[in-house]
Amino acid sequence: MMRIIFYRRSLQYIYPIKLNMLSQLLQQYNITFWSTLTDKHINELEKFFWFCIPTEYKEVLKNWMPVGNDFTNWSDQGSVQKSYDILLDWILFDILTNNLWFDRRWESISNSEKIKIITNMYDKSPKLIPIYWHRFILEKWYIENNPVFSIHQSDVIIYWESLEQRVNIEFWNSKLQNININNYSGLWIWSDLLFYNYN
Repeated sequence: MMRIIFYRRSLQYIYPIKLNMLSQLLQQYNITFWSTLTDKHINELEKFFWFCIPTEYKEVLKNWMPVGNDFTNWSDQGSVQKSYDILLDWILFDILTNNLWFDRRWESISNSEKIKIITNMYDKSPKLIPIYWHRFILEKWYIENNPVFSIHQSDVIIYWESLEQRVNIEFWNSKLQNININNYSGLWIWSDLLFYNYN
């Protein structure tokens, strides 16, 4: 029998996700839960990494923090840094090794210049918060939802348009609607990669 360790606070509803539903979903995948994060710890992480964790995911980390199974270990700053740094490494790998480029007019520029341009774009883009393996949630931004991205190297797609959507699909047999990527313009490098992969 699977061993699940809970250090739960209150079983409360957060809008729009029911935390108990999300917990059940994670348990189906043999996920272990460890000690949760405090507001103080989350604030320290946000200040250190210069990102803003979405409210819905913040509440998950404060109530059930999954560990193992390729989940980011939020109690270990090094684990968070590793999960975050890999994004830029993946993009640069495809640009330098697989000749990925968004604009053919720039194909002739040097690799060092490409690295400089992409790194600058990456730094200006909204942060993607690691969840597990190659799943990342967009930090608080000026759009209605915080979508969950699936990313492997430069292959960037919207996996779910929100954490709520994932729960709805799993528990209430909701259908995954067609994603309008035009809703995700203005996200700098992430918008470029989305349009590149969907077109």
